[in-house]
Amino acid sequence: DEVTVITGPTAVYDEPLVVGDSDDATVDTIQEAVDLAPEDTTIYVEDGTYEESVHVTTDGLSLTPIDEDADVTVEAPDDADTALLVDGAHDTHVDGVSIHANGGDGLVATDDAVDATVDAPTVTGVTVEDAGTAVGFHDAAAAHVEEVTVTDSTTGVAVHGGEDAHL
Repeated sequence: DEVTVITGPTAVYDEPLVVGDSDDATVDTIQEAVDLAPEDTTIYVEDGTYEESVHVTTDGLSLTPIDEDADVTVEAPDDADTALLVDGAHDTHVDGVSIHANGGDGLVATDDAVDATVDAPTVTGVTVEDAGTAVGFHDAAAAHVEEVTVTDSTTGVAVHGGEDAHL
């Protein structure tokens, strides 16, 4: 008999899934947490600036500061097209995070598949600065945006296609 052992981003972790550099943190980067998380997981982020571009493809992920005092910033690399891309993932939630896009787009929810939509992306309490488009929804159904602050950006919130957006 042959046994195959699979390790890597789908490895088991103890809940809660926490990003940061404390002893309580599960991983160091938001992308590591996104890659590790199964559907319908909340990712808690400790206070700090995370220099990365995040690509979400898992349904039901929520990204939120670990507590109300945590100041969480995603600082996109200078060459990033998008700081936080929700790509085909449904029912995602981003709450209480600051995004510094460095000229790229801030947060974009889309589904590149032909004739497909991304369902129910939710963005609340987010601040986006230095973005081409701060928050963009492309073919998103039931998108929800609340309490978003945009500074030094070309476009605030853009909705292309989809239906039933709540701004």
